[in-house]
Amino acid sequence: MFPFVVNYFTIQAGIQRSVLDILEQPYESAQDIADVLRGMLKKYEIDIEKLTSIGADNTNVNFGRHHSVYSLIKLDVLNLFKGKNLLLKTIFF
Repeated sequence: MFPFVVNYFTIQAGIQRSVLDILEQPYESAQDIADVLRGMLKKYEIDIEKLTSIGADNTNVNFGRHHSVYSLIKLDVLNLFKGKNLLLKTIFF
């Protein structure tokens, strides 16, 4: 199971946190997870270029040096930071 949580900031409400979805995903390769993440952002009309960080556990599939979820998403978002929470995505509007 993959929980997709978004943290974002607005002037009116400050820092907000929402659970977008919880997805059952039988395939756990870095490419499969990155594809699901991209699809989830598209589904909720969130621009991937506004992504500032992702967070997950520290397994190699998520944050390894070569062919990890982080390295694959970093191809789309050059200034991406590593977070420390479960697929934490911070987006500023």
